[in-house]
Amino acid sequence: MGYFDALVNSAKTLTTQAAGLLESTKKFRQTLSDTAKELKSDYTEGDVIENMGDVDFANDFANELKNTLDNLIKECKRVSDDCI
Repeated sequence: MGYFDALVNSAKTLTTQAAGLLESTKKFRQTLSDTAKELKSDYTEGDVIENMGDVDFANDFANELKNTLDNLIKECKRVSDDCI
């Protein structure tokens, strides 16, 4: 009987862990979507072409892009660690 109890407990544990990973990956998907929207809305192709040669724009663009990518890398690491 202990064998079957252990199987039931294992199934409960697996279900709980799977639900947690599902939430984690949903949050990751949302972060990816938000990041893409942010980049598309903040720096349109027209803005970039219009500001070619503007050093301040280029520096701001590079800083914002670095911050956005750093945040995305942190989220990727969080999801990877959670899945492992």
